[in-house]
Amino acid sequence: MKRVLKIALQILAILLFVILCQLPGGIWVDSWEINKIALPLHYFVASIVYFVLFFFGFKYIRKHFFKDIEIYGLNEVKIHRSYLLYGITELILFYAGAMMIGGHFVFPEMDLYLFAQNAASFPGTFLVSPIIEELVFRGLIQGIISKNYNRYAGVIVSSLIFGAVHLMNGSLSLISAFQLIISGALVGVLFSCIYLSTGSIWASVTVHALYNGIGTLVPVDITSTNDWPVVFVLNSKNQLLTGGDYGFDCALTTVIGFTLITGYILHREYKKKQSQ
Repeated sequence: MKRVLKIALQILAILLFVILCQLPGGIWVDSWEINKIALPLHYFVASIVYFVLFFFGFKYIRKHFFKDIEIYGLNEVKIHRSYLLYGITELILFYAGAMMIGGHFVFPEMDLYLFAQNAASFPGTFLVSPIIEELVFRGLIQGIISKNYNRYAGVIVSSLIFGAVHLMNGSLSLISAFQLIISGALVGVLFSCIYLSTGSIWASVTVHALYNGIGTLVPVDITSTNDWPVVFVLNSKNQLLTGGDYGFDCALTTVIGFTLITGYILHREYKKKQSQ
C-alpha cells in the first residue's frame, strides 16, 4: 500500500508540474480581446513559454528526483524512417475511417483573425504538446510504474492516465467522456508500444506530432467553421462514428485504427522473440 501511495504521489506531482508550466503562458490580458495583433501572438508565445519552463523544470526533476528512471533514446535525437511510417499509417487509417463513414470537403469563407489565432497555436499542437506529453507519460510515468511493477503495468496504467487527463480539455457529456478515455488509453498504448519496440522516445514523439499536425491541418468534424481553410465534414451524426463532443479522435473507426497498428507491433515483437 505504501508503494502504491508513493507512486500515486509521484505521478500527481509530475502532472502538477506540467500544469504549473502551462499557467504563465495562459495568463490573459483584457486588451488582447481588442488587439488584433497581440491575441494571435499570445497563442504563439504561450507555447514557447510552456516549452521553456518545462524543459528546464524537467531537467531539474529528473536529476534530483527521477535519475533512476531511464528514458530510452532521450539523448540521441533522431527521426528514423520507421517512425514516419508508423505516423503515416496511423493517419491513413484515420482518414480512411472518415471516408468510410462518408463526408465531403468544405472550404469555408474564413475569418482571418480567428484563422491567425489557430495558426499561431499550431506550433504548440504540432511540436510542444507531443514532446512534453511523451516525455511525461511514456518517459516518466510509464517508467516509474514499470520500475516498481512491470512493463505491462507501466503501459496500461500510464495509458489510462493519459486518456483520463484529456478530460480536462473541455466539458463533455458522460458518453463522450467514456469515448475519450477509451480512445485516449488506446492511443496511449499505441505510443507506448512504438516507444518500447523502437527503443526511442523520439519515435513516439514523431508519431504523436504527425497525428496532431496533419489532423489539425485537415480536420474531420461534423460541421465546418470559419477559422480554418479546409474541413472534412462527416455525413453521419451518430456519436459512435463521429466521436462525440471531443471529436473524430474518439470515433469507432479511429479506435479500430489504433488497435490495428498496436496489434501489428505486438505480433511483430512476438515473432522477433520466437526467432531468437
